[in-house]
Amino acid sequence: MTAWIRYAACMLAGSLALLYPTVAQEIIAFGDSITNGAEPFDEENLGGYPTRLQALLREEGQTDALVHNYGRGGERVAQGLTRLDSVLDEEPTADTVILMEGTNDIDRIISGEYSLESVVSDFNSMGRKVMDKGLNLIQASIIPRPPWASSDSDNRVTFQYVVGVRDIGVSARPMAEPYAIFTDLGRSGFNSYYYQNKSDPVGHPNAAGFELLAEIFRDKILGIDTLAPVNSGFTKSGSSSTLNAGNRLWARLHESGNSIRKGATHFTINGREVPTNVSGSGRRVTLSYTVKKSDLECAGRIAVRSEDDASPPNISNRVMAEYRVSGAKVLKGDVDGDCRVNGFDLSLLGLSFGSRRSEPRYSSLADTNNDGSVDGDDLARLASNFGRTSS
Repeated sequence: MTAWIRYAACMLAGSLALLYPTVAQEIIAFGDSITNGAEPFDEENLGGYPTRLQALLREEGQTDALVHNYGRGGERVAQGLTRLDSVLDEEPTADTVILMEGTNDIDRIISGEYSLESVVSDFNSMGRKVMDKGLNLIQASIIPRPPWASSDSDNRVTFQYVVGVRDIGVSARPMAEPYAIFTDLGRSGFNSYYYQNKSDPVGHPNAAGFELLAEIFRDKILGIDTLAPVNSGFTKSGSSSTLNAGNRLWARLHESGNSIRKGATHFTINGREVPTNVSGSGRRVTLSYTVKKSDLECAGRIAVRSEDDASPPNISNRVMAEYRVSGAKVLKGDVDGDCRVNGFDLSLLGLSFGSRRSEPRYSSLADTNNDGSVDGDDLARLASNFGRTSS
């Protein structure tokens, strides 16, 4: 088989895997210590996510499923690229490879030892090696770092790397999304699914976290899509703190399973849909919109609403940012920024209740005393203004 025919066949296989379950009987789980799952991180000492994934697949009827653990602690992507050939040769009957690697490269990207582009390129080359062997490929984003991580605790660089991996996945590669799923759990996720020794510099899962990883990969293998399009970036032109007419909004979404429905994807400002320009493919779209004077009220709560073409569709409605509007008075409790405090604001505060700054559910407009958390004090302030309108 010529190289281009083999490559075309791999691309077709990848495309079909987006729509149909992967027939995975023998799987290579390849990565670093988050794949390896050694003690003390896995307090149940079950071998991280690979052993758990094998058990889950057998429970689902794939009774002959085998998952080989080829995680190596401390490994960087360039080292994995070199090691991968020998692993593929060692398991000639494997039909599927899960690739999840890059956690150990983040600090070196920050220090300037590696470039982000080179690490993403090496990860891309790993995937090509798998596909060139005619194997099913599932590439995965890495998990976010917890707040106690020694560096990149805000996941700024980790997120940039994840977006790079997602961009590779646009080219007909099945994509698993541990980063998005773990991130959406917020602080409670870090407390429940991570090894709690604060000396852990990058943040490893605990037994519950490894179980969650196994469930994520099981769903990908079985073709179960419960994840809506995920955020891969948002920017606004102009002032970083206020929303003004003429500001340009930009956002990007990626889809890991089905296709994004462009007609159901748009920006909202204070809960109202605005005529958004949406371009791109089913796996990656870009949104843009120029703010009009008529969009401005007391504040600007910018969200992206999207859905995919799964049946039923997976729907996301994610707040990207919240801004003040110059000269406007915002009542305490006006969470949607529309100059009124009413039942809708109460429901929005409820969605953010219990959250802290930097968590996905947190709202600066719901945090009425700006103490970094949404709690009973904020609810009381909303109640005191209920029914009022800004003058």
